[in-house]
Amino acid sequence: MSEKADHFANRRRLQIAASLAPALIALLALAQANSPSAELLPSIVFVSRNHIQTLNNYEVGPPVDILGREMTVGGALRLLRPDGTVITLAGSHNGIYDVQRPMVNFDGTRVVFSGVRARNGMWRIFEVGIDGSGLRQITPETRGVTIPDDPKRPRQNEATFGRFSDFAPAYLPDGRIVFASSRYPGVSGSCGHRTVTLYVINPDGSDLRRIISTRSGALNPWVMQDGRILFAMWVDNMNIPSLYTEGLQPLESDSNFGPSFFEPWATYPDGTHAGRIGFMAGKLDHGSGGGMHFREMPNGEIVYTRRATGSFLGSTLACAIAKFRPGDGAGNSIEGIGDPRNLEAPHALTPTPLPDGRILFSYTPESKVWTDERNRMFASFDFGLYVCDGDFQHLRLIYNDPATDELDPVAVWRRNSRVLPDTVRTVPPEDPTAPITGFAVFENSNVYADMDPRFTNILSPLPGSVVALDVYDDSQTFTTAPEFPLIRKQMPRFFKSFPVNPDGSFRAEIPADRPVVFFLRSPTGVAARYPGSLGEIRTPAFGHEQLRPGELLRCTGCHRGHMIRPDLAFQAKTNLARLAYAAASSTRNASYMQATRINDGNIGQDNGYYQWIPAAGDLWPWVRLIWEQRVVAREIVIYPRPGVRQALGALDIYL
Repeated sequence: MSEKADHFANRRRLQIAASLAPALIALLALAQANSPSAELLPSIVFVSRNHIQTLNNYEVGPPVDILGREMTVGGALRLLRPDGTVITLAGSHNGIYDVQRPMVNFDGTRVVFSGVRARNGMWRIFEVGIDGSGLRQITPETRGVTIPDDPKRPRQNEATFGRFSDFAPAYLPDGRIVFASSRYPGVSGSCGHRTVTLYVINPDGSDLRRIISTRSGALNPWVMQDGRILFAMWVDNMNIPSLYTEGLQPLESDSNFGPSFFEPWATYPDGTHAGRIGFMAGKLDHGSGGGMHFREMPNGEIVYTRRATGSFLGSTLACAIAKFRPGDGAGNSIEGIGDPRNLEAPHALTPTPLPDGRILFSYTPESKVWTDERNRMFASFDFGLYVCDGDFQHLRLIYNDPATDELDPVAVWRRNSRVLPDTVRTVPPEDPTAPITGFAVFENSNVYADMDPRFTNILSPLPGSVVALDVYDDSQTFTTAPEFPLIRKQMPRFFKSFPVNPDGSFRAEIPADRPVVFFLRSPTGVAARYPGSLGEIRTPAFGHEQLRPGELLRCTGCHRGHMIRPDLAFQAKTNLARLAYAAASSTRNASYMQATRINDGNIGQDNGYYQWIPAAGDLWPWVRLIWEQRVVAREIVIYPRPGVRQALGALDIYL
């Protein structure tokens, strides 16, 4: 029997035993930890929640993220000790209705978590001692903004923005607490989910301030060893601004497509130096759905919950855990446990590091969904606490109670992190309609520069295709208009246009502490496009920035390559091959192996995609690139096909 099959067989036997004595499972598992292949685990704080049923089969079970907002009576915060005993830190006995997302402070003495006191209440941040004493609420019930009424649609704004919640707290090394919240009024453009941004607050509830400004979401903060805050940035660009209108509907810049996915970002505690830190599993594209719960391992790798495209925020189905190394190496990502492409596969959630490099997480081996006679949906979820090696091997059950789901585990151990002082102390206004009061400078030395094609298949615009940077303010407004009757369809408002020089450089002074999106505009007056590998047009060249007052952001190229690999990005290399017309002696498959694959900017794949292959029998294959204008090339780089280990043979280059 294979190791995986043996694990599932043991899991079924453990479930039977668990129905009689769930605590015994913890004792047995912890006793096994004394074997040479495993060490004794530290104490573990986790969430115990009753199984959930909903009307949406994609949200059956515990939500991937707290934005799912399902609440269950009897949710509790618990502590599993190394001896197998379990105590309740927060729950019905001290006035807590449900809990999610705990985090332990750096010296292991207190726990901060998201809690709610009543069925119809809103989530707030609470703190409790590691022994269950001293429970107190940290975040206030009020906020610094008054929601105005829309005379055209009375009471709509209050219904949309009146209530707010605080989620997913984490301790900073200086004692403050960072958390996600929907206090800042706004809704996402694609689905109408409330805007969620990051805030910091003192442990006594004072000095509350927002550090991230976005129209979509900044979720699940985790403090890294270097002091930065790691979080999931929801890139939701469905409301793409247009330069023209047609009747009452805006013209889409590129069909109806706009990416909506989750990226790993990091920021200083004051909101400066915010940007993407790496790529996740597979090539950088918009099809992976992204990830949540990014957390740094002791060796610097990032472990996270990988979600499937289309599963959206509240889904528990189709989730897995994986990890990647920060930087440009998408190929360095490691697939973990579960499969985000399979609804019936085992599912894994909320991984967290252990001090010895192992990974602690929630896991369920089954996920069947069914509907009862009252048309309620149920699932055979039974999330328990598991541990595995840092390379996702030797999966092992730690604790499981079949009557509840065990979620959001975090180990109690003394972590170290650098304290980063605040350089910007300005408190952003909580009213998104407030006048612009601060600015930041955004510079780019060459918008045409590409990163190494081995690391990304999202390209910069073609040289010469950009003449201006158009900046838009995407802050929420409270008044609808006939052409935009839905609050969530409030389109970004044009702010200013800045010229892009022939060498691809620009300098722009843009609003700070506001959601800002921008377009690179072509000479024809529309958004510049990324050329597709077959000549089709991809997503228009747009982006978004998060800048604080007085901040200077210098970058090169697109997709924040400067944040990921500065040494490559600042070389400002432009792939001139994409400007050429490509021809070849022959092609094996005219549908997808034609000559245009030679210079489309994508490295070929093992299955034949993104590569040119000559026809069988072509003994002297050749390729030709023809430029219609004069170009100056600094170097010629030829990338071999994937899996081809032998060196290039006879190669003649004619210029």
